[in-house]
Amino acid sequence: MLRVHLLNSGTTLFLRAGDYHWGRSGENDIIIPDDTVSRHHVRTWYDEDQWWIQDLGSTNGTFFNGELLDAPAPLDHEASIQTGKVPFTLTPWDKDDVLPDQIRKPPLKLDLGESTHNVREDEREQIQTGRAFFDLFMAMESTGDFYRSDLPDLFDKMGIQGFGVIVRGKSEPLLLFAHGRNPENLLADSNHMKGAFLNSLMVSDKESGVRCLSSPVLFQHQQLCYYVTVINGNYKEGLPPFIHTRLTHLAKLIYLINRKPAHKKRIRSEEDLGFDDEEHSLLELPQLKTPILFSSQHARKLLQTIMRLAPDNSGVILEGETGVGKEIVAALIHHYSRRQGPFLPIMTSSLPEHLVENELFGHQKGAYSGATSREKGKFATADGGTVFLDEVADMPAPIQAKLLRVLESGEVFPIGAHTPEKVDVRVIAASNIPFSELIESKRLRRDLYFRLKTFNLVIQPLRQRREEVLPLFEFFLCRKLAKRKKPFRGISPKAVRLLLEYPWPGNVRELKNEADRVGLLMKNAGVVHADMLNDDIRDHSLEHTVAMDENDIKGKVDQLELRMITRVLAETGGNRTRAAQKLGLSRKGLFKKMTRLGIE
Repeated sequence: MLRVHLLNSGTTLFLRAGDYHWGRSGENDIIIPDDTVSRHHVRTWYDEDQWWIQDLGSTNGTFFNGELLDAPAPLDHEASIQTGKVPFTLTPWDKDDVLPDQIRKPPLKLDLGESTHNVREDEREQIQTGRAFFDLFMAMESTGDFYRSDLPDLFDKMGIQGFGVIVRGKSEPLLLFAHGRNPENLLADSNHMKGAFLNSLMVSDKESGVRCLSSPVLFQHQQLCYYVTVINGNYKEGLPPFIHTRLTHLAKLIYLINRKPAHKKRIRSEEDLGFDDEEHSLLELPQLKTPILFSSQHARKLLQTIMRLAPDNSGVILEGETGVGKEIVAALIHHYSRRQGPFLPIMTSSLPEHLVENELFGHQKGAYSGATSREKGKFATADGGTVFLDEVADMPAPIQAKLLRVLESGEVFPIGAHTPEKVDVRVIAASNIPFSELIESKRLRRDLYFRLKTFNLVIQPLRQRREEVLPLFEFFLCRKLAKRKKPFRGISPKAVRLLLEYPWPGNVRELKNEADRVGLLMKNAGVVHADMLNDDIRDHSLEHTVAMDENDIKGKVDQLELRMITRVLAETGGNRTRAAQKLGLSRKGLFKKMTRLGIE
């Protein structure tokens, strides 16, 4: 096939092998409606496993990769073409990953769009950046592949903070996929979500400065919609065609993926992931059993920080609540440091006090009764690698003093030894209590703290990065379902709301356990309903944890009005007069409320 990508409109289509004449005249197979294009301008054809292109004596010429085309030329790979003032690319395509509605038959009139799209110069650069957008996601076999691609970074460049796909289910809409910042106004109200299947919606939250844009998609007789969340200053007139076209295709592909039975993801080697060359959002490390998902801008910035500090081999301390993933961060630091030795995590609080020294530094034969042979300690075993000391302040004071000597001298004294042993070990220490409090309470030696601390990383709790809740929950859930060969169809609006409102005191560890538990309860329908979530999540309400003041009351009223107005607008197909009548308001009064609430 031949892939045709129109730069001005952002349209991508495919042509089967054949002979095609292009030009302004309606007699052509491919009609280019532009005055700078000749009536019969250019010809493309497929012959003996090769695509060719030839100018047909056009007035303004055909440019092939910037050069005037004066003889038939082979199309071996992507080529930049310009007929008159119409630019597009042609690419031979032999991949079996094209959606049926992307294959077009002649006669075909090209949608050239507007030459400017009404976009700024920086957005024009996004058009060029987006040329490979289609290729990035067409090879996806699972939603996890989304994070392996460059799409999350491309979204950031385009000013898109969140993206999701919703399908209209038999009884209620279901969230199929979520990435980044979630539009709570859209997801919290099922009636609002139903409206998104009928019309393009644009809702602004003035307090947060976030704008939600959603667009309906009809595919295989199924109603879908995709949404994006952006900062209010971006895309005031809606998404440009080149973005909308690609997101529509992406929504269709995600629908197809979710309709397939769940399957195990491909296990990728380190070479496949290309750690040396590029940053990925889904990483699989030999030190960890479960891949690591970086589903938010905060998480990817943390990864960038890790990659910068890792090669230095200096000490690092990690602060964060239980379950935030301190061991994962330590494993990443070890991986990107390229140290050749092993990564050894040690939970110091689990070691009996009288055995801590023996576990860390080892012993010589005959050092004590029962020491029948020489035994290496953790530091000697990790020579050339990294030791991760979790809850370092739980070590007894004498052991903290010996650890300080190891850090200063690079030598360990096994129990019973008369001479030290050289070790090359990087030490990463962690605590779920701020180190300043540990020093103040004298649980940690001040001199040891300063020796450990060259870099200090604070990992935020999950409640402060709620945009990661849904992607992480779906990621863990799909892995559990893949083992049971069960499909994932989506998450109900009520379950979405409960997952987003719950504070997750156990952080990512608690979220993973809940996803695994739900995965065991799910049946072939593949839908997560609210009654599947545990009692703590269902019983929790933000009103129980936040004291209500006057501003809270006003916010609740605004939220209620927002839901009622968007629901009635959806029911009336966007007719403001009928919506005002149903709400008992004048048309002017409805317009004022819509303006105040940011409903466009």
